[in-house]
Amino acid sequence: MSVEPVFLDSGAFLSFLVRTAPAHERMVPLFERAPPHLYTSVLVIAETYDWLRRRTAGGEAIFNDLLRALPDLEVLRADFGHARAVERKLAAHREPDLSYLAASSLVFLGRHQILEVWGTDPLLGMEGARVRPGPAAAS
Repeated sequence: MSVEPVFLDSGAFLSFLVRTAPAHERMVPLFERAPPHLYTSVLVIAETYDWLRRRTAGGEAIFNDLLRALPDLEVLRADFGHARAVERKLAAHREPDLSYLAASSLVFLGRHQILEVWGTDPLLGMEGARVRPGPAAAS
């Protein structure tokens, strides 16, 4: 049985680590049964680390522990060619809410043929990927 790769966005890490996050309860079961083919990017790690460092007490250390607990996590690197591909992605979509980080993730999804994203940003599904658990339900 083939296991499809999963891309972890900052929303996945933050929802898992921050108990008060709206998607926390929906993210925990995903991490408890994490498949072996996990990907993220150095940009996602940087954003997540910075968010935790600025908004939590010791969250960045817990994040580092989580990264070490995922030994098969492949961290995708961004180079100048990737930056150019992100520029093209941003120009092609013209979506006002599409951040540089989300466009970067879309480039990685396409390049590595990843069809599942763990996170909360619905824009990561704009090219066909499934986003789990997805954004928090509106109240």
